[in-house]
Amino acid sequence: MNQPAGHYHAEGDPPDTVRYWDGEQWVGDPLPAPATTPPAVVGHREIVSKTDRFLSFLLDIALTIVTLGIGWLIWALVLVLKNEGQTPAKKLMKQQVLIEQTGLPAGPARMIFIRGIAGSIALNIALSLYVIPALILLALVLFDDQNRTFWERLSGTVVVRT
Repeated sequence: MNQPAGHYHAEGDPPDTVRYWDGEQWVGDPLPAPATTPPAVVGHREIVSKTDRFLSFLLDIALTIVTLGIGWLIWALVLVLKNEGQTPAKKLMKQQVLIEQTGLPAGPARMIFIRGIAGSIALNIALSLYVIPALILLALVLFDDQNRTFWERLSGTVVVRT
C-alpha cells in the first residue's frame, strides 16, 4: 500500500472498520470506522484554516500577476500533471488538495475539469446573475466544517497540510 500514515480500511478486515497504517505496515487491531470524519483528515492530516485558505488565495493572485499569468499556469500544470494536488500557492504554503473519500491527492481530472473549469463556470454564472450569488459561493468556506469552497464540494476534495 502506497499511502501516508493514517487510518484506512485494511483488506480482509470487517466492513466499516479502519486500522492504522504507519506507512509500511498495519498496526493494531481493526477499530470501528468514524462516522463523519473522512479518511483524508484522519491521522496526521490537518485541515487548513480559513485564514490560511484566504492567504493561499491571495498568494495565487499575486503569483499570477507577477508572472503575467503564464508562469503561474505553467507551474500549476506541472504540479497538476505530477499528481500532487496543488496550485503554486498551495505548494509554497505546504497545502494539498486530497480526494475526500480516499485521502489521495486530487488528480488532473479533478483539479482541471471539476475544480477549475466547472467551478469557474458556476462562479461566472453566479456573477452574471448578480454579485450576491457569487459572494454566497465564495463565502461557503466560512460555514463549512472542513473549510471547503464551492468547487471543493463539487469535486469531493478537501485541503489539508502536507
